[in-house]
Amino acid sequence: MGVEGSNPFCSTIQSVGCCFSAGSTQLGNLNYSYDADGRRASSEGSVAAVNLPSAVSGNTFNADNGMSAFNGTSLCGACPERSRRDANGNLTGDGANTYTWMRAII
Repeated sequence: MGVEGSNPFCSTIQSVGCCFSAGSTQLGNLNYSYDADGRRASSEGSVAAVNLPSAVSGNTFNADNGMSAFNGTSLCGACPERSRRDANGNLTGDGANTYTWMRAII
């Protein structure tokens, strides 16, 4: 028997809930409430936990808003001083590797 979801209460458009069960065993619930514009205002229940990733610092961006470093580590493909591109904008080198591109024949 698998996990089943049910929507036992949906009395207004601004409150929606769902219960999850396996047979007669309730596994958890999830409730959403919405504001007057239809945006989710809150989520509650035993399966509503949100685990966000840890914050990072040291991100840098080039003049074209391309990320050139993430968490202090250089991203060579985004570094103009290391990357090389052909006339079509294809990456041909990143300082460590060389790339070749084949023209598609249609």
